[in-house]
Amino acid sequence: MYSQDFLDELLIWAAARLELSGDYQVQVLNGGFSGDFLWLLKTESGPMPLLRVVESSKAARLKRSFEALRSANALEIPVNAPLFCEECGDDVCVMASAYIPGEDG
Repeated sequence: MYSQDFLDELLIWAAARLELSGDYQVQVLNGGFSGDFLWLLKTESGPMPLLRVVESSKAARLKRSFEALRSANALEIPVNAPLFCEECGDDVCVMASAYIPGEDG
């Protein structure tokens, strides 16, 4: 779907947006039924951001999910803490949240 160069640039953009310092490793997460790209950025210290990448046609859905996370987080419901949700160019929308380790639902 997307070229590896585009995905690499997207990861660099997201890491800068998250203000990650130092080295980080990228783990591709497979599973689920959405078809979204999921990446876990493993950092040396601090939280591990989870990135969800969707094509622009699904941006509205992703932004609604982000707002739901923000509302649940404000009510102190244990959910992934929302970090940002932004469109990156005309092609994709990226949502970042804190990662909570565990089993798939």
